Amino acid sequence: KMTKGKGTGAAALKKAFKGRDYGERGQTKLRQRFGMLEKKKDYKVRAKAYKNKKVKLAGMREAVAMRNPDEFNTKMLNTETDEFGRHMKVVKKPKGPQQKRDNATNAVYLKHKAAEDGGVVKQMKANLSFMGLPALNNHQIFIDEDEAENFNAAAYFDTVPELLDNTSNRARVSRLKASPLPPLDAETAKSQALLYHNFSERVKRKQKLDSVINIITDKQKLLTKGKRVLTSGDSEKKTYRWLYDRKR
Repeated sequence: KMTKGKGTGAAALKKAFKGRDYGERGQTKLRQRFGMLEKKKDYKVRAKAYKNKKVKLAGMREAVAMRNPDEFNTKMLNTETDEFGRHMKVVKKPKGPQQKRDNATNAVYLKHKAAEDGGVVKQMKANLSFMGLPALNNHQIFIDEDEAENFNAAAYFDTVPELLDNTSNRARVSRLKASPLPPLDAETAKSQALLYHNFSERVKRKQKLDSVINIITDKQKLLTKGKRVLTSGDSEKKTYRWLYDRKR
C-alpha cells in the first residue's frame, strides 16, 4: 500500500540524506590585517543597535526642544549665531537644477552689464585725447647705428616733445603754428582729471565683470556630467579638462 508523499525513487533518497552545509566564507589571507570578516548576523546586530540609538537621540532632541513650548520661536530654526553671538539668517545654497538656473540668470545679467560698460568705455576712449599720459604701446623705429646717437624723436615726427606720448592725435609743428593750443586752466584740468578717473574706473569694473562671468561659466561647467581632470590647482582658480567620451 502506497502512501502520499513517500517514495522509493531518487527524489526520496535525496530528501532522506542532506547534502553539505554551505557556510559563510571567511576572511582571505591577503585581508587578514583587516581583522575578522563581518558575518550577516553580526551586521544585523550592529544595524539594529544603530537604529535604536538613532531613535533614542531623536527622542532626546525632541524632548529638549519641547521642554518649554512657550519659549519656541521659528527663528530658532531659520537663524544661527556667529562667533560674536549675533543672530544671522541661514541661507541655504541651491542645489542641482536650481543652481544651474541661478547661474544662467546671473551670467545673462552680468554679460548685459559688461556689454554696457564696454560701450561706455569705447565711447569715452574715442572722446579722450590721453595727452600727458604714458603711452600704452611702443612705436619701434628702425634706423642706422650711426643715427641712433643723435636721434631726435620730436624732429622725426615733426612735433613738439610735449606731444610725443599723444599717439592718437600727434599734431605737427606747422599745425601748431597756425592754431596754437589754448592754455589749460585749473577748471579744465580738474574736469579732465575727473574724466580720466571715470574712464579708469569703468575699465576696472569691466575687467571685474569679465572675471566674475568666467567664474560663473566654470561653475556651470562643473555642474555638467562627464569625467574631468584637474589640470592646474591654483589657490585662486582651478582649471579642469573634460575627457572625451565616445558615444556608440
